[in-house]
Amino acid sequence: MASRRKGRSAFPLIVLLLLTIGLLCGAGYMSYKFVKADSYVKINAVVVDHDRSNFRYEDGARRYDYKDIIEYTVDGTTYRIVSDFTTVAEYPPKNIGATRTVYYNPDNPKEYLLKNSSTLIMVILYITSAACILAMAYELSRILKCRRLIKESQSEQE
Repeated sequence: MASRRKGRSAFPLIVLLLLTIGLLCGAGYMSYKFVKADSYVKINAVVVDHDRSNFRYEDGARRYDYKDIIEYTVDGTTYRIVSDFTTVAEYPPKNIGATRTVYYNPDNPKEYLLKNSSTLIMVILYITSAACILAMAYELSRILKCRRLIKESQSEQE
């Protein structure tokens, strides 16, 4: 058992690496959406209904997940989409008739993006990724230092 504890474990480094990869993939995807939205056309869409799912009880009250059903019209054709933003409530939100910004592909209006407030999320993902990279560098330096000390102590014993 003592021989296993000679050096520092690489497990935290591996966990940080996987976490960083996941965070960077998420941030990269959100950045891709922003770049893609620049070539799309901005249009105001209208909330026309709600999609209700996932009935459950929370704190003794009925709760459902509601997603806005949004419509936008391009060249006389109306497109209906379901928002990816979920509201949890007992009753449907009272936002029918509200406008939401949709970005659609001018070459294929069926392709759309909802930008929501994902700018903040994207920034948080990049900052968290940077913090993970710094933590990985620190952990790697500790592992290398520990291994160097083990080698030095082994060479002194010989």
